[in-house]
Amino acid sequence: MNVARLAVAPQVPPDAVDVLTPTFWTALLMLGALTLAGLLIVRIGKWMKKPDTDLAAADELTRFRQLYERGELGRDEYEKIKAKLVPRMRKELDLPAKPKEAPPPESAGP
Repeated sequence: MNVARLAVAPQVPPDAVDVLTPTFWTALLMLGALTLAGLLIVRIGKWMKKPDTDLAAADELTRFRQLYERGELGRDEYEKIKAKLVPRMRKELDLPAKPKEAPPPESAGP
């Protein structure tokens, strides 16, 4: 009975496999190229939307000074920002910390 079943089962001609192989590889190559292009687009999009956090303290202070001069930033806000950026700027420029003011000398009175 098994012999009869084998004789009736459809056989795949060997030429059909040869025809499918180039089509399969072409489709796989196209799918890979599209996937790579999609990933590249996503990476470029993230890179372009990344905030510019690598600004030096001096550049940031300049930007905030311009905002202050245009009136978009109040004096007290600017002074607070400046107080935070100046120590960082001194550190970046490798300058010594600003010395604290010494109290005025007391005079030896009469």
